[in-house]
Amino acid sequence: MPKIFISRQLHAKSPFKLILEAKGFEVIGRSLLKFKAVDFGKIPKSDWLFFYSKNGVKFFFENKKNKSFKVGKKRIAAMGQGTALALEKYGISADFTGHGDPQKTAKAFLKVAAKDKVLFIRAAVSRNSVATLLSKKIQVLELVAYSNQ
Repeated sequence: MPKIFISRQLHAKSPFKLILEAKGFEVIGRSLLKFKAVDFGKIPKSDWLFFYSKNGVKFFFENKKNKSFKVGKKRIAAMGQGTALALEKYGISADFTGHGDPQKTAKAFLKVAAKDKVLFIRAAVSRNSVATLLSKKIQVLELVAYSNQ
């Protein structure tokens, strides 16, 4: 049986896995990335918390020094639907959910966050796509919550 390797963890009902297996392939799905929490200390004051990914959500809220963090009056933004669902696991509803596409998400987010101070929660290695696109239109702060190798 021919094998196909996909460099990400696949769920049993993954469309990639199901389609390829139906065509007679053995599908192996394993992530080649390692994620590790980063001690980020004090959280800067901001109007918004913008999460790029579900990993950002996980490492932000599970940070040992951050266990007592309260969202309070901060508004919450998610890059896409998967990130918004990850927030819900922590009892938090996103005030803004993007399209997942940086250009479209930045354009839509600017409509609700113009002139606000936004803290972008990200990985150590990140394209900072939305923050970069909006850096001249909003106040951008960044917080590295995890490393990715």
